[in-house]
Amino acid sequence: MPSIQRRAFVGTVGSVAAAGLAGCLVGFGGTPTTIDVYVTNEDDTTHTVDVVVEFGEETLLDEQFVVDPDEQQEAAFSNPEETGDATVTASVQNGESTDRELPAGRGSGLSTVTVEVGEDGSVETWAAVR
Repeated sequence: MPSIQRRAFVGTVGSVAAAGLAGCLVGFGGTPTTIDVYVTNEDDTTHTVDVVVEFGEETLLDEQFVVDPDEQQEAAFSNPEETGDATVTASVQNGESTDRELPAGRGSGLSTVTVEVGEDGSVETWAAVR
């Protein structure tokens, strides 16, 4: 029986390692062509969140999310070929909003954008850059 357990262990470790590296492979050559956006709600009430991502004169994302408590929703936008600053505007129906300038473009290292509604209904935006 030990050889079967060993095979299962090695197979599981190999699968986990391959899955973990899958998202990193794009990082070796630069920034991904698609940027994931995560909208989370840490408050105890449902919120409607508008998210707009602009790059110069171009709107890369303009979506409205209805996010239940402790829920996360996802969207994505195409990362521009040229490098520059993108403006992420996130606003909640209660009037809270935030604007954040983030590096964007294929050479920027941008990989994800997160918009979070806090426990008090406030909204924050941040990004992961490789």
